[in-house]
Amino acid sequence: MNTNKSTTGIDPKEKLSFRKIAVITGVLFILATLTGPILARPLLPVLTGTDYLTRVSALPNQVAAGVKLSFRKIAVITGVLFIIATLTGPILATPLLPVLTGTDYLARVSAHPNQVAAGVLLYIIGYLACAGIAVAMYPVLRKWDAGLAIGSVIFRTIETAFYMVGLVSLMSLVTLGQQFTTAGAADRTSLQAIGNLLVIVRDNAALVAVFAFCLGAFMYYYLFFQSRLIPRWLSGFGIVAIILMLTACVLSLFSGNRITSYIPLAASIAVQEMVLAVWLIVKGFNPSAIASLSAKTATDELLSVA
Repeated sequence: MNTNKSTTGIDPKEKLSFRKIAVITGVLFILATLTGPILARPLLPVLTGTDYLTRVSALPNQVAAGVKLSFRKIAVITGVLFIIATLTGPILATPLLPVLTGTDYLARVSAHPNQVAAGVLLYIIGYLACAGIAVAMYPVLRKWDAGLAIGSVIFRTIETAFYMVGLVSLMSLVTLGQQFTTAGAADRTSLQAIGNLLVIVRDNAALVAVFAFCLGAFMYYYLFFQSRLIPRWLSGFGIVAIILMLTACVLSLFSGNRITSYIPLAASIAVQEMVLAVWLIVKGFNPSAIASLSAKTATDELLSVA
């Protein structure tokens, strides 16, 4: 009797993973509904009719509160996405997947198809959250530099795309492993060679993805440092951590080792992102930086009218 299965036939590890996915999704639904339509919208005047400009000018504090709440919403969503991207991949998904080393990894993969499927699902959520981080911050960061803001979105989307290539290779290993376990000795050699190629594709796709991550993340950390939306010690920490991560990528590229071989260099960005996530959720963006931007925007509008 398999003691690892519950009465429902689902592995307890998979059941716990699905539960965490459900909770994270529920929190995001609540944030998206409460902060926008319910909290922010009532603060803003209706922008219809011929006198909407008069109404807006008569309620500057209310409009500012609505804008501030919008920035607050973006900060919270971004923080949650940082946590999802970190939790679902390295912490939740990785333990579910068999180690893809040795000569028997195909047999190990084929023996745990549901576990691999749960890991892939978690990775998909995490990788989409990676792209979502830059997308969520774009409306804020474009006010300082639209080029760098859209650049961060592009490179973090490229990151997600290459991670997805790696997932396709991983899913292919399940089918290949099932064929491997039933194949004769003559066919196993060729199937093992195909499996090794898929593992190499996954590793190389991950390396390219991390390169893209470094470029995209450097862009928004530079904008954070420039705009002071978060404390400079935190954005500066991010820039240094990204440089260390980029160093790990270059070493991996020239040595042929997996990027995971350079954990000491990569660890700093994981710590920084968790600190940033908590900061954004608890503190949000710097109100004085937002006020400075609003004042600059108002001045530019007056000058353009003049």
